[in-house]
Order: sequence, then structure tokens, then C-alpha cells
Amino acid sequence: MEDKRYKITFDGTIVGGMTKGGVKNNLASLYNMNRKKIERIFFTGSPTVIKKSADYKTAIKIKAAFNRAGAVCEIQEITKQGNDIVPERGVQYAAMTKDAAQLPQYTDVP
Repeated sequence: MEDKRYKITFDGTIVGGMTKGGVKNNLASLYNMNRKKIERIFFTGSPTVIKKSADYKTAIKIKAAFNRAGAVCEIQEITKQGNDIVPERGVQYAAMTKDAAQLPQYTDVP
């Protein structure tokens, strides 16, 4: 069986009903960083790679944590040639929880 790999990105899109400030605070809590650093990393105006290569279970876990924080991220399947396949989109509406802080830290930050 072939193991598929996925790239997770965030382009600054937030869940409806959330404020950008609230999302920044939630991401700061998730990553245990100050808000200024979160702004420099995730709200640059262009997509930020959260995880360059993850298995599906990890990708879904990261996406769920971002959704709980009020941030909409995309999961893109990576082909063997390294190209991305059309992203999967979905929005989950949930409150930020402590278990989200146990996710792996970001790997690709400009």
C-alpha cells in the first residue's frame, strides 16, 4: 500500500464569526508564541506552509486544531513528482481546546 503525503498551508482565511484578533490570540496559544510573532508567520498576505509533508492522520489533526483556533487551513496531497493536487477544503466550527497545543510545531516558516 502506498503512503500518501500531504502539505498543510494557511493563507490567513478565518472561520466565519471569528475576529482576526481572536484567531491570532488562539494561534499564539496553540504555538506558545507571542501575538507579534504569529502575525509575522501566519498573516503575511501569502500562504504559509504549516507542515511540508505529513501523513493523512497528522494532516487532519493539524487542520482540526487550526479550525478550533478559528483559522481555515488547506490540505494538499503531494504527488511523487512533488506537485500539489487540488486542496481539500472544509470548515469546522469549534472552540479552542487544550489538546490542540499538543500538535507538532510548524516546520516551514519563512
